[in-house]
Amino acid sequence: MKPKVIIDTNKARNDKGFDQLLGNRSEIERFAQKCDIILPSMVIDEIIHQKKKYFEVSKQSFTGGYLYKKLPQETKAQIDTHLQFDEDALRNDQSIPYVAIDVQDKARAFDEIRGLAVNHEAPFEVYSVELGKSKTDNTDKGFKDAYIALTINQYVNSLSNGEKVFVLIRDRRFEEYLDKNDRVICVSNFDDFNARYQVPERRSATIQGTARIVPENKGRQEIKGLLTEFRNTPNFTSTHNLVIKLAAAAAANKLTDDDYMDILVSTAQNNQIGWLLGDEDVRELILPIFKKHGERLNTEQYNTIALGLGLEVLKVVPMSPDVDFDEMEAAADMWAELQSDIARGK
Repeated sequence: MKPKVIIDTNKARNDKGFDQLLGNRSEIERFAQKCDIILPSMVIDEIIHQKKKYFEVSKQSFTGGYLYKKLPQETKAQIDTHLQFDEDALRNDQSIPYVAIDVQDKARAFDEIRGLAVNHEAPFEVYSVELGKSKTDNTDKGFKDAYIALTINQYVNSLSNGEKVFVLIRDRRFEEYLDKNDRVICVSNFDDFNARYQVPERRSATIQGTARIVPENKGRQEIKGLLTEFRNTPNFTSTHNLVIKLAAAAAANKLTDDDYMDILVSTAQNNQIGWLLGDEDVRELILPIFKKHGERLNTEQYNTIALGLGLEVLKVVPMSPDVDFDEMEAAADMWAELQSDIARGK
C-alpha cells in the first residue's frame, strides 16, 4: 500500500498556469511516483480562485494594451472567444493523479471551527495590534485553513488500522494545529518525506518488508516547540526568555532558513515581540536574521520590522498590479498562443 500525502495550497499553487491544476510540479511528480496524492476540496477551490484572479488581471493587461486596441474588430472577437477561463478543465485535470476529499461531518466541523476561532487557537492567526486606545490580541483570520485542517483530521481518522498520513505544507501556524494529531506527519518537501518514510529492502521473492516511519528527532521537536512558544508569546518577560533560547539555538546551528522566517513572521505579527525590537537582546537576534531573510517577507511584515529596528529602507507597495512584469510576460505568452490558434483556424 502506498503512503498517502495531502498537499496544502501553498505547496500546490501556480497562479500563472491556466491549463493544469497543480503547480510545484517537479516536486509533486516525485511524490506521485511513490505516494497517493490527496487534495482537500478547499485547496482545489483556493488554487482555482487564485488562477482565475491572475487570469483576469492578465487578460485586462493584455486587452488594455496599445497593440490590442489597434487590431481589427473581427480579430478582437476571435481573441475574446479564446480568452476564457476554463474552470471545469482545471477541476477535471488529472495530469498528476489525485483524490479529492472534503469534510465528512460538516455540522461537527462547523462547531469545531467556531470553537477554534472564538478561542484564537491554531490554525487561526495570532496578532497583537493597537486599535485606537483599545487593544486586540488575536484575529479570526484563518477560516479556510481551519476548514482544510478539519477535512484532513476527519479523513485521517476515517482510515483503518491507524494508518498515518503525510501532509506537504509550508505554514507553521497550520502545522501547529496538525501536530495535535499523532497520525499526521507534516513535511516541507520530498526529501523531508523520504527521510521520514523508509521501506526495507525485499528479503525474498515473496516476503516484503514493512514500511517504517522515522519519528522526528528530539532536538527537532524541541526547536518546533520553541518556535511555537515564540509565535504565541503573551508578554515581554516570556519574549525575553525565548529570545535567549532562540539565540542559543542559532549559535549552535540548530535553526533552518524556514525557522528564521518563522521568527521574522512572528516578530511582525505579535506586538509582544515587535515592541521589544529596540531592546538589545531582541535586536541582536532579529537584525542579522532580517538582513539575511527579510526580502522574503511581504511588504507589511518587512516594514513593520524595519521600523521597529529603526531602519530607513522600507519596501514600497506596488502602484498597480497591471504593470507587473510577470503579468506582462504572461500576456505576451497568451498573445503568442492565440495567434498560433487563430492561424490554425481553431
